Amino acid sequence: MNAKNQTGSAPTIGTARKGIHLIWALLAATLVALLCTSAAGQATKAYAADSSNLKAGTISLQAQAGNPYGGGYSNCTWTAWQLAYERAGAALPGWGNAGQWYDNAARSGYSVGTAPRGKSIAVWTDSGYGHVGYVTEIRGDQMYVCEGGYNGSYHEGWLNIYAKRNYGTQSLRGFIYLGGNGVRSGYLNLGTSFRATIARRDINMPVIHNGSNIVLGYASTAQTQWNFSRQSDGSYFITSVYDGKAIDVAGAGTTNGVNVGPYTKFAAQNNAQQWFIYANAGGYLLAPKCAPHMAMDCSWDGRSAGTNIQIYVQDGTPAQVFSINKVATPAPAKKPAAKKANPLNAKAAASVLTVKYSKVKKSNQSISKSKAFKVSGAQGTVTFAKSSGNAKITISKTGTVTVKKGLKKGTYTVKVKVTAAGNAKYKSASKTVSIKVRVK
Repeated sequence: MNAKNQTGSAPTIGTARKGIHLIWALLAATLVALLCTSAAGQATKAYAADSSNLKAGTISLQAQAGNPYGGGYSNCTWTAWQLAYERAGAALPGWGNAGQWYDNAARSGYSVGTAPRGKSIAVWTDSGYGHVGYVTEIRGDQMYVCEGGYNGSYHEGWLNIYAKRNYGTQSLRGFIYLGGNGVRSGYLNLGTSFRATIARRDINMPVIHNGSNIVLGYASTAQTQWNFSRQSDGSYFITSVYDGKAIDVAGAGTTNGVNVGPYTKFAAQNNAQQWFIYANAGGYLLAPKCAPHMAMDCSWDGRSAGTNIQIYVQDGTPAQVFSINKVATPAPAKKPAAKKANPLNAKAAASVLTVKYSKVKKSNQSISKSKAFKVSGAQGTVTFAKSSGNAKITISKTGTVTVKKGLKKGTYTVKVKVTAAGNAKYKSASKTVSIKVRVK
């Protein structure tokens, strides 16, 4: 996992300043009361506002899995994230310290601007950490802000939209609008079906299927290539060329650190195996459909072979910036044309092959192939092999018949298998030929 525990509140202030804080708090309370009174007679300008404010002192936020911040109510970023989740349904990425939220939200694809709206995050900046608060409603030049990290605790109330915060040192940077569910819009269409490599962009190290898990590293071509198949909702199934398994979020998890690994591809659409692709810092961000506020992430910002791939809340770091490089899909092998039957024709060249007994008594006698067999039409190399017959009569591979010394007088039948091996156009074929050998 990446380190994501930045704070959005000012550092703890020492005891010597507590008295000053108390005076300022009383003054602020008086000013809020005046502002509420002056705003009461103005026309309400609410933009996607919450139906009611939270009412000071009654807040009861429950920590949500995925909040990248700590500190509870004393941390403005923790509180703003929680309120955005509970009140606007927005599971925000981790955007660093409060003063960085506006620019990082814009880079992450969220709508931002200086026009005040309810159901938004107000961002103030200064030379320090900055400050954020959740805005529920707008009335004229007033906004109702719910915020953590205000004098070390939770606070809510009406503020002048353009008044400086934190004793005049923080200026309004703008608003992050949460009109939707906080999930990015504008996912990309890279094509209906294609093959590509995925790599951590800053080091160009591939995301691979190592046989049991999905990690960074180097491997065979099949283990580094992925087939992308676009679905009707704009997401992609991403399957391994290595074994056809899909990139899968374990258990369709929705929290930081859930493993991303290979799993048998589902026949129908499945949230754990579908990924939306967004433009991201010169590369791409891959968000799982089961947790669209999360992203494919290199665990612990790893840059070495073997680094595990997981999901983590979208945070704009290089650990979530990938390149997707299309590669040519090999053309399917052409099916060879069907071979023709081999026109082999084979038979005995004579009705009887005769040798003299007087010669066989002295030595082996040979009969050439041309005198023993008549072969025509054969396609491919022709070979001969004895199938049956007297042991003293042999047939060579090339078709020579040999009558061994000592064979007695008589007529012998020998069966021979004649084979034509075939070639690119013709199949192989065999025929059995019977020849008769007479010793007299």
